[in-house]
Amino acid sequence: NTCLTNLVLDTNNISAPGATSLSQALERNKTLGSLSLQGNPLGSDGGCEFARVLGEHNSTLQKLNMGSTDLDPRAFEAMAKALRGPVCGLRLLGLSRNKPDDRSALQLIHALSRNANLEELELAKCGLTAEGVAQIVQAAMSSSRLKRLDTLHNQGGASPQLMAERLADVTRNR
Repeated sequence: NTCLTNLVLDTNNISAPGATSLSQALERNKTLGSLSLQGNPLGSDGGCEFARVLGEHNSTLQKLNMGSTDLDPRAFEAMAKALRGPVCGLRLLGLSRNKPDDRSALQLIHALSRNANLEELELAKCGLTAEGVAQIVQAAMSSSRLKRLDTLHNQGGASPQLMAERLADVTRNR
């Protein structure tokens, strides 16, 4: 297809095999700029397959919403690797309402040091701990490109004191 630029496939019961088919199509597609897969049971395998394609084959896709797609730490680690990849052109990555751990979510932020494109990252309602959110915010403050980070409604959220300490650390180290 040479015309389709925006595709919304939310809540269509797309699982890992369907994700594999879609990611194979993305390898060849040069026009799709936005893809939303929110609410599909992609799982870890489906998330890893999309990450592989984004990191190695597709520079056209700029917006990807994979909220509520049953992604786990392994899929988050694969997405961090994709962000460090040579061709990843994502500007917005929506991963809210998934199941990473603090370490795998933090890897996404660290990947931004080698990604010149990502401007928005959504990690709301991911069950991250207060310390994890604080570490992510601290690391994100060091990114010159990231303009928006959503960590709303995680496991208790970070305390105001902890956030103030992290922001002070960033300010001191600039």
